[in-house]
Amino acid sequence: MSTGYVSTPSPGARRAGFEYYRAIDETMAQSAQRMQNKITIPVLSVAGDALGGENMETEVRSLAENVTGVVIPHCGHFVPEEAPQAFLDALLPFLAPYRAAS
Repeated sequence: MSTGYVSTPSPGARRAGFEYYRAIDETMAQSAQRMQNKITIPVLSVAGDALGGENMETEVRSLAENVTGVVIPHCGHFVPEEAPQAFLDALLPFLAPYRAAS
């Protein structure tokens, strides 16, 4: 069933999207530099399982020492939009000690 809705990208949308890939060499160099001094504060890694979410924690561990990884089932790129309750269920316990401390 078609809704009849056709999305028309805004001017420059494709160009902006492609910039991510154009910058990949610079991004890789920046990441290599960041790996030299890992983040020491606790970090929460949240990803959807539909797109290899288990890999996100591995990537974040290359940049941070204290990582908690959560993979949200039946979810893709946009976790807060696609699975808001599951996202909050991961986020709130992670933040609870800091809220209690304040």
